Amino acid sequence: MNSFVKYFISGQNDTVLKLTGADTLDFLHRITTNDLKNLGEGYSRETIFTTEKGRITDLVQVSVFKDYYLLTGHPGRAAALESWLNKFIIADDVTVENLSGKIVIGEIFTNGDNFTENHMYDLQPLSGEDSLIIITTGKNRKRIIYSRDSEPQVKSYLGTLGYQEASADEFDLFRIENLVPWSYELGEEFNPHEVGIIDRVNFRKGCYIGQEVIARLDTYDKVQKSLTRVALSGKYELPAPLRLNDSEGKDAGYLTSSVLNQSKDSWVGLGVIRKAYLEPGTKLVQADGGNLIIEVMQTGR
Repeated sequence: MNSFVKYFISGQNDTVLKLTGADTLDFLHRITTNDLKNLGEGYSRETIFTTEKGRITDLVQVSVFKDYYLLTGHPGRAAALESWLNKFIIADDVTVENLSGKIVIGEIFTNGDNFTENHMYDLQPLSGEDSLIIITTGKNRKRIIYSRDSEPQVKSYLGTLGYQEASADEFDLFRIENLVPWSYELGEEFNPHEVGIIDRVNFRKGCYIGQEVIARLDTYDKVQKSLTRVALSGKYELPAPLRLNDSEGKDAGYLTSSVLNQSKDSWVGLGVIRKAYLEPGTKLVQADGGNLIIEVMQTGR
């Protein structure tokens, strides 16, 4: 991927939930990892929904509008996230509406720009064909949200701003180069420490679901794995996270993303690898006996 080229990609099977009710923000603050209590209209913040065991349900962007709150998550998580929310709504004035399928979540990304503010730009209500919301989610990445009916207009608009439409492989390569966890990294196999999203956990706020486990891992340095760039010995398209072993058959972690880097004609990926194997150059193998060899490249951001 060339530097200083701006890309966009439209999402598929997106997770979009609309929440209404007087207790919504307080409810989300109480049950997720980040501090949302004072999040104002027109702003957004990422937070993590975790299980009672401190494992990831999804990493979600909470965006505040005048009359509602929008939760945007990762592909294929809508039903699980909706069920998770309804499980904990008891006497709270909170209503959940699943907009997945009606709303598209896209990503715009570049190796050249820095986006620093979590303010929503071009903010409009999610109705009508011209709706477009742009939210900063990282130093060189923004999330775009729009109605599915307006997709042609949105693509045309982004084109006038100099953005090129990216393929799924180009986005995966960007993610891997920038250690951005996605679907396979954001599942119940892992906790926030292991996949590099612990900065979305506020350790000064009160209790939330999974808080004791996550705090204990931090206090007693019990984190066992880390998100890591890896090189693959050949082509491997992941149907699910792939278990890895060392040369003696001991558990070494998982391969969680893979893509062909066409400019170098080599396969690269992300792995959630045990600490004992994080030295660059360490080679790991498929736990199921396959021929793939994984070489650790780089750990940390």
